[in-house]
Amino acid sequence: MQKLPTLLLLLHLIYFENLFSQTLNQEDQIKFYNEKCKSFWETSLDSALYYGKKSIFIAGEVHNCEEASKSHLYYGVALYFQNKFENSIYHLEKGLKIAEDCHSLWGEGFANNMLCIVNRKNAQYDKAISYGLKTVAIRTQLKDSSNLAGAYQNLSNIYQLTGDPQTAIEYLSKSVDLYTKLKDSVGISRVQGNISNLYIDMDEFEKAEVLLLKSLQHTPKNSMDYANFTLNLGTIYQSFHQDFVKSEKYYNTALSIYQNIGFEIGIGMAYENLGELMIEKKNMRKALSFLKIAENKYEVNQDSIQISHIKLTLGKYYLKSEKWDYAQNYLEKAVEMGKERKISKLVSEGLFALYELHKKTGNSDYSLLYFERYTQFKDSLQKQLFDNRFSYWDKQIKNVEKERIIEQLRYDKERLKWKGFLFSLIILLLVVTLLLFFFKRKKDRQLSEKKRALIEGEKKMVEIELEAKKLKEKEMEYELEIKSKQLSSHALHMMQKNKMLQEVKTQMEELIDQSKMENKPDLRKINRMLDRNIKTEREWKLFKIYFEELNSGFFNKLKLINPVLTQNELKLCALTKLGFNLKETSSLLNVSINTIKNARYKLKIKLGIEKDASLKEYIDAML
Repeated sequence: MQKLPTLLLLLHLIYFENLFSQTLNQEDQIKFYNEKCKSFWETSLDSALYYGKKSIFIAGEVHNCEEASKSHLYYGVALYFQNKFENSIYHLEKGLKIAEDCHSLWGEGFANNMLCIVNRKNAQYDKAISYGLKTVAIRTQLKDSSNLAGAYQNLSNIYQLTGDPQTAIEYLSKSVDLYTKLKDSVGISRVQGNISNLYIDMDEFEKAEVLLLKSLQHTPKNSMDYANFTLNLGTIYQSFHQDFVKSEKYYNTALSIYQNIGFEIGIGMAYENLGELMIEKKNMRKALSFLKIAENKYEVNQDSIQISHIKLTLGKYYLKSEKWDYAQNYLEKAVEMGKERKISKLVSEGLFALYELHKKTGNSDYSLLYFERYTQFKDSLQKQLFDNRFSYWDKQIKNVEKERIIEQLRYDKERLKWKGFLFSLIILLLVVTLLLFFFKRKKDRQLSEKKRALIEGEKKMVEIELEAKKLKEKEMEYELEIKSKQLSSHALHMMQKNKMLQEVKTQMEELIDQSKMENKPDLRKINRMLDRNIKTEREWKLFKIYFEELNSGFFNKLKLINPVLTQNELKLCALTKLGFNLKETSSLLNVSINTIKNARYKLKIKLGIEKDASLKEYIDAML
């Protein structure tokens, strides 16, 4: 009921603004519409599109090419926020062409910056980096520190998506330095919010929380940034503090802001986070409802990155719900889309979830296959990260050296202006000598730095290999523990079953003796069925499979010691290896304790063990 007065107020505002704009000439009109379009980017996308269209309508009729360029660029931004990427790119490229024709460096910088953002959203990372670097070059030339800081943030976002958080943080650090020099608290808070997002990806929740709380203090409420930061804060309270009440409150706050702005992808992200929260709260029906809303938002807006993320989240939901076919379908799709879009974190989590799925369903072959794929991907990711870091450091060193040479030459040139011809010649010779010496020293220093970098790289690779090895060892320990529990559980089941059946058989024999003659044949038939179930070999075959997984080659080694060992003697060896006593062994094998004693005595003879020696100690030592 409260939205109607707000809508009427908006219509009145548009009406009076239209009356006002009609009093302006065309150049002033386009400036007015451009500023209006820009002002509504983060508060009302419908309004931004409305003013953007008006600006585009008169853009071709004005002589102010910078404002004409802005009309396409600002409208392109509004289209981007509504995930209309193709239309957005069309207007951004058109705005860039107009800016280039009229030599507007500001327009070129803005256009390249937005094309970097849109291509990143489309998973065209190489194009995005190219546009991002062009933006940095233009804004450095303009000495536009504030917008240069924004360009660094966009490059950071690309490296975050492609799995290189360290490079991402370094670009954000450059951005913070610029905002600090400008004393721009809003800019600093935005960068701190982005850094906190990286810390969340690296599970550094405490650092992320500190930065987010600082960012929220300087961020206007009901803005896009405030919603983004609030959403991330909800993630911290869910994953780190396990405070589901506060987490849900933050998610709903973000959802409300996104809905007011009309940012459909943001609405989807909020519902996705709420869905994950409901999974943890064991409210599976509500979780699925929220996740399906998010999936629909992403698909309607054709956001490929968010679609791939929701596939992973739904896969995890169905994994928790033990709906294996649905889980496998969504997880495999998430991994496929993650590989296509080079989202390393998505691929890694998807492969690990598939490994868990097949482990839970008892499909050990596929479980091992996906675990190997997961570890191989993690190893390749670490190697790629190291290569990227080495390349980045090398470029940084070269840039520093290049700047030093340029500064030296500039200094020498200034000095030459004030010297005579002879003195200039001497200085020139000296400069040449110094340059030769400098280049030699530079070459030596580069070789030294490369050697040191290679040594550091080798150390990091060793550390990565050790971490991978530890992970594999932990996984093997976990698998052995599970198999050991399965073996013990199976043996206990056999013992309990045999004991119960033996008791039933004893009662049945008493019943046969006491029953009438005409009933005895049927009762004896049931008694024989009990004998067959007590002596069945199926459980022993399954027991043998579990046992050999834990004790590889055990029975083959026994046969090498004595090839004529019987099946019962092999079973007796296996139970002895597991530490079963006489009573437990007799119950499992369904024979008397004396029979087990005699069997152990004969087994010692066959294995060449002395009479007083321990059969258990011999088996543990030899096998």
